[in-house]
Amino acid sequence: MTKAELRKEWEARVATFVASGQSTTAWCAAHNLKPHQLRYWLRKLNPKGTPTATPSQWVSLELNDISPNEDRNGLVVRVGQAVIEVVGS
Repeated sequence: MTKAELRKEWEARVATFVASGQSTTAWCAAHNLKPHQLRYWLRKLNPKGTPTATPSQWVSLELNDISPNEDRNGLVVRVGQAVIEVVGS
């Protein structure tokens, strides 16, 4: 396979990856590729460092109880086992 053919093949793979919205690990597992190979080609085909992944999207949030509570003086965010707590002064 020539360098030009290899590059074309990886351009197609990168386009498929970006369109999938999957993580590098998940996409590579589904396509029997190693994540480091994909990361290499992402850098090689995008040398200026512009983002190739889909942009983040905000999710709307409805608050059921919006009454003030003096006992709560901060914010706690839990995602899985990770916890972020911001306490007001």
